[in-house]
Amino acid sequence: MKYLQGRKEFDLILREREIPVPVHNQVLVRVLACGICGTDLHFLRKKEEYTPLGHEISALVTAVGESVTKVSAGEMVVVEDLSACGVCTSCKNGESHLCRNMTGLEGQSGMGEYLLVHENNLVPCQGLTAEQATFVEPSAVALTACLAAEIRDDSGLVIWGMGPIALLCVAIGKYFHAKEIVCVGGRKGTRRNQRREEAALALGADRVCYFGEESLREKLPKETRSAIVTSPPATLSQAVLTAGYGGIIVPLGVAIDGDAKAEIDVDDLIFHKKKIVSVLAEPARYFPRCMELIRTGVIPTEKLLTHRISLTDPERFRQVFTKDEETIKAIIVN
Repeated sequence: MKYLQGRKEFDLILREREIPVPVHNQVLVRVLACGICGTDLHFLRKKEEYTPLGHEISALVTAVGESVTKVSAGEMVVVEDLSACGVCTSCKNGESHLCRNMTGLEGQSGMGEYLLVHENNLVPCQGLTAEQATFVEPSAVALTACLAAEIRDDSGLVIWGMGPIALLCVAIGKYFHAKEIVCVGGRKGTRRNQRREEAALALGADRVCYFGEESLREKLPKETRSAIVTSPPATLSQAVLTAGYGGIIVPLGVAIDGDAKAEIDVDDLIFHKKKIVSVLAEPARYFPRCMELIRTGVIPTEKLLTHRISLTDPERFRQVFTKDEETIKAIIVN
């Protein structure tokens, strides 16, 4: 079986190993497609050593261990990269989001031909295509952020950044009836951001503006109660400063092996009753709910999927993300 690993400077390598055999509660799945995530791109810009790639996975169950009861051979599934154990103290106390005994991919690349995973990591996804199913995991990240931001129909939503997660937040924010949605992009004038600006407006954003523009604050909603920051951590400072009275700011953008610091005006935070609510979509939650949002067209994946790249074509992978292509979301297909 073939699988991709990568390191900085987009050094991608296609490796091979024997197809594993499932035992007990293990399931062997054949990967159909895998989304390329911002985390993967961080690794391909920063990591010194080769690292596994891919966790936005749709797959077909091909073989099961003797104790498996939750899925059967032939079922199409979405693979959760980290699943709550269900039996630790946090899980038993109804706080599965605090589980630290998760089952995961165990160092395997979702960008590969096969995976061996625990049955708890699989969610059947009838009614979705393999390509649509790759959007379930990032949609769950976006939904987690939108729920934490407490989006309301009487106030604005500002989404900092214009990558795939930000655009999914636009679609979900529209579904939650945000009064006004504004996206703040990083750099105007690139082909990539032009395509993403068009997508943001098509998904329901009222307007798009960019960092560094004059009078940026005046272009944001006057009553910004919800802000989601998918852009780099340093931009959190501006998101907090421009949020309205009682605003909820949800940071999502991280700097893996980079600068994760932001300056915050604590007086502004306290006296204007703002709060920063951090979220991490691990272990996975909301997969079934996001499947329904995709099935019903609330999340129109066809407006986001721009590139399909063969597993065996790492050069095309490299080109898509090192040149200014009109990229929104790219997936690896087998």
